[in-house]
Amino acid sequence: MSSARIGLKNPGFLISLTLLLEVVLLYFLKFELLEVIELKILDTHFRLRGVIPPGGEVVIAAISDSTYQQVKEKALVKSLDSVMVKGKTKPVLIYELGHEHGG
Repeated sequence: MSSARIGLKNPGFLISLTLLLEVVLLYFLKFELLEVIELKILDTHFRLRGVIPPGGEVVIAAISDSTYQQVKEKALVKSLDSVMVKGKTKPVLIYELGHEHGG
């Protein structure tokens, strides 16, 4: 292929370059239309998939002290550790939230 066909005179090259610049521009501008389209596609995907029953896996959730105070009488809760949390100056005590008690 000659170097003259690869340059700016080649319409395929110009179209490819234009599309590339548009995609890069949309990516950096965080164009909201693309986000809306993505959310609509995900919504449609989950509607077509239907309801999936929960599995038998065990889920462990780390909760804060304020949540612990609200659920300590209703659920099995175990103290884990103190951790540094972004936005806090002191370590925060976290808990492991297990299954519900009988009542």
